[in-house]
Parts: sequence; structure tokens; C-alpha cells
Amino acid sequence: IEYIEVERSDIVLANKLAHEILGRTLDEMPPQTRKLLMLIQSWIADGGKPKAELHFTRKQLRDAVQWGDTQLKIHLARLVELEYLLLHKRGLTFCYELLFDGDTQADNAHLCGLIDVPEASAETVKITENGQYDSAQSGISENRSASGRGAVGGRSDKAIAVKVSAGKGSAPSGRVNGKSTVPAKPDKRITS
Repeated sequence: IEYIEVERSDIVLANKLAHEILGRTLDEMPPQTRKLLMLIQSWIADGGKPKAELHFTRKQLRDAVQWGDTQLKIHLARLVELEYLLLHKRGLTFCYELLFDGDTQADNAHLCGLIDVPEASAETVKITENGQYDSAQSGISENRSASGRGAVGGRSDKAIAVKVSAGKGSAPSGRVNGKSTVPAKPDKRITS
């Protein structure tokens, strides 16, 4: 089995590169849409609940930000399209969830959903006597136990016999749907 060993600093660097390369800046969206995103983020922060637990309707947001329905509908649709909000259907109503986890005041590129990995201190990382991070990890040359499951889709050497019966609708019986066939006369036209 091939694998790549990484350290926390590698993950931090990968997150930084992902933000720079794949992230978008808030300058890419219209000013009113950016303003609505800032209002939503501050409204959720003032609510005291974690943003993952707070689902809100358009009416709740309209009451909170005091915008008109049409204006709110247009900019919410843009935020959903840009994946800053997630749309949920709850019965007949639609609920929104804030996905954006960046800073609306900062002007840098941001990719939503990356987990921040704090730098670990030397006390939190356990190093074994061999200098390995985890001594319980199985090595490449170690013997491993057999799989607990059988192979999926195993082959069978037994041939399965298929029984052919001359029943309803088969040619040997001369019957179609339980009725005998009647040959048409050559001088009569067959119509449906």
C-alpha cells in the first residue's frame, strides 16, 4: 500500500495554497450581494448559535435586514449560486444555511469548507523510541491478518441448469395468451 506521510505544517500550506488558487474574493460579487452576505454573517453572529445549527427562512432574514422581498430574493439566489449559502427544503418552505466561513472585511481569496489546522506543540505529538509517530501502525513488511469478509462477486464452478418449459405463449403449444391460433384466409385482408 502506497501512502504519503504529511505533517501539520504540510496541511497548513495546502490550505493556504487552496485559498489562493481555488478561493474567490468577495470583489467578484456585486456590492449589494456582498453587503447582504455581511449582514447575514453579522446577524448569525449576534444570534449566539453556531452557524451550522442556524437555518433561516427568507421571511426571518427579511425581518432582520429590513430589505424588500424582490431584492432579497435576487441576492439570496446569487449567494446560493456562488455556494455561500446552502438551500434546504423543509416541507413547503425553503431554509438557508450560511456556508461562508471567511472574513467579509478582508479582501483576500477564500475557499469555504477548509478545516483550519493549528500548529501542534511538541507536547501534543507523541514520538516513539524509533522516531515514528505511531508505533501501533502496521508497517509495509509486517504480516497482516486476513480480511474479515469474503471476496465480493466470487466465482462459482457450478453450472446452473435452466429449465425450459413449453407453457403459455410458447411456440410448441400453438397457443398465444391461452388462445389457439387461427390461420388467416389468403383472400381476406387482415386489419387491426
